[in-house]
Amino acid sequence: MQGPAAFPRQRNISQARGRFAFDQYGSGSLSNTVLVETSGIPQVGSNPKARILVIEDNVAFVELLRIHLSSAGYAPGIAADAIEGGKALLARTPDLDLCDVYMPFMNGIELLALMRTDRQTDSIPVILLSSHSDDRTVGKAMELSAADFLTKPVKLEDLLKSIHTGLPKFGRKVTVDSVST
Repeated sequence: MQGPAAFPRQRNISQARGRFAFDQYGSGSLSNTVLVETSGIPQVGSNPKARILVIEDNVAFVELLRIHLSSAGYAPGIAADAIEGGKALLARTPDLDLCDVYMPFMNGIELLALMRTDRQTDSIPVILLSSHSDDRTVGKAMELSAADFLTKPVKLEDLLKSIHTGLPKFGRKVTVDSVST
């Protein structure tokens, strides 16, 4: 992974024709502002590993998630914020999305609401992660059919259990090498 990316000063986010539309104001292009690791997802035999898109702005936490998810037999993709996460969701649909709630530009609840309005993303199970778990935020997440809401710091066992439970939701069937710790 590369070092922290430079973010533009301001972005307008809107939805158009059931797709995510991202307008940027500031320097540089959107594709050059944040690293997204979604290509080259490893395969196991003829059955693909469960692809999990991690949308999280904390670089250290992302690296821990990437290591643990890979060790558990999943194929993690990484997006550093909800803007890049939305692009990654449309580019290559994951089997499950792990999404931070509080991020720059758009929070995880807003991204989940947009996902639920698009046919390509409405059935993706989403597990929200946050260091704050107030009743209003958790309630909104459940109202939008989040697969789970986990409070950071999260135990690896709880995270893997939530992922394993969330994968079959919404009719998605995938294979997993291992879900044990």
